[in-house]
Amino acid sequence: MGSEAGVLRIIDVSDNNGAVDFGEVARAGIAAVWVKATEGRTFAAETYEHNLRSARAAGLAVGAYHFARPDHNAPEDEARHFLSFLSLNAGDLRPALDFETASNLSAAEQVQWARDYNHVVFEEVRRWPVFYSFKSFIEGLGATTPIGGGLWLADYGRNDGAEHAVAPPRPWRRILAHQYTSNGSIPGVHGRCDVSSAEQLAALQV
Repeated sequence: MGSEAGVLRIIDVSDNNGAVDFGEVARAGIAAVWVKATEGRTFAAETYEHNLRSARAAGLAVGAYHFARPDHNAPEDEARHFLSFLSLNAGDLRPALDFETASNLSAAEQVQWARDYNHVVFEEVRRWPVFYSFKSFIEGLGATTPIGGGLWLADYGRNDGAEHAVAPPRPWRRILAHQYTSNGSIPGVHGRCDVSSAEQLAALQV
């Protein structure tokens, strides 16, 4: 994925970002935002509902993501926790599974955990979650077929705020969204934030 004109930019936000001015974010040319909704089996982000409403009001495509804790909980429990907060409107981004936590599970068990989580979400909303992780973590999983409904890849290169070329890790053949920095500077967001690129927003939407 390149950084030429026409490539869309997406941010993701959580409680760590505090109050976000999504009007400024939209005016800065950001097309969409993934908002952290839940983590594990019990945690819910305090800013989730506000961020969801505010981003929609600013005209951004919005989506929710869940931060997995496979070392602590059954995938079905985490999926049901996430679903209890999820609301999908036409044009929203598909839900995303943030899967990047070191675990005492084997690689094969982690892959199965993610697939079991995804099946619960799919049965409820009829959409496969986007799979988010880092390239090195994905390589360690050793999955032989893709997990979920597309790859949102974190790969920062020099993490200097600019996008650098990256190839999809096996077993994926393409990247739907590339989180290319955690060091982005976006009007409306205090401090540094994660920024991703995508070539087609429609490929990420419900």
